[in-house]
Amino acid sequence: MSAYDEKDDEVDAEIKKLRAAPSTLKCQCCGSDRIIPTATLDGTEGQLRVTVIADPTAVIFKGYESELVTVRLCGECGHVALFSENPGRLYAVYLTSLKIVNAKILES
Repeated sequence: MSAYDEKDDEVDAEIKKLRAAPSTLKCQCCGSDRIIPTATLDGTEGQLRVTVIADPTAVIFKGYESELVTVRLCGECGHVALFSENPGRLYAVYLTSLKIVNAKILES
């Protein structure tokens, strides 16, 4: 299997994730259905970031967009909550990625 075939497999996996994303997910805090099921967390140098792929169909330049995450910890029970600093921007990137994936599917 070539490196190109492996990239194709990664793209197919991303597309399957986006297609299978349950539309019944709700935010536990506010009840919104504007959930990004494919977001990932990355941490470097003591900072945590949430990342969304702008174009999951791209082989090389996928256009990763990320935002800093704020962590809140309950001193009593230990519950940890994570909050993005700009969730609206990442949600817009996610919606764009869905359009790209759907266009790619229609081309097939």
